[in-house]
Amino acid sequence: MTDQSGAAVAGANVTVTNVGTRISHDFKTDEQGRYSIPELAIGSYDVQVQMQGFNTQIQKNVPLAIGQALVLDFKLSVGAIAQQVTVSTQVEQVDVSTSTIGTNVGEEQMQDLPLNGRNYTQLFSLVPGVSIPRETGLQML
Repeated sequence: MTDQSGAAVAGANVTVTNVGTRISHDFKTDEQGRYSIPELAIGSYDVQVQMQGFNTQIQKNVPLAIGQALVLDFKLSVGAIAQQVTVSTQVEQVDVSTSTIGTNVGEEQMQDLPLNGRNYTQLFSLVPGVSIPRETGLQML
């Protein structure tokens, strides 16, 4: 979190709201303007940043998938407390902090699959980079 000059904004209030459940979590930025929000459930979130003397900013419908660690940077502009800036994007977020791979198998996809014996481990073969050799079980490539 920085201001327009690139200086860190410490003590800014970051509110993360799950779009589906409307459950909110509040956090503060540290001395370097960084914040970390651990253990959020998968889903879509609205992220709002407020700091006295700066315009409020919101990023709406930020998708969070399994095992994903997102980096959302905000650049706050000086303004009155009552002003608000809303940033709406549908850009796919890229996780630059980790190399883990995760995927979601939807309910419709699970119901439409002909699983022999209803063995859920057969769903692993739908994930890119996973192969299931007959002798050894599940392996990551």
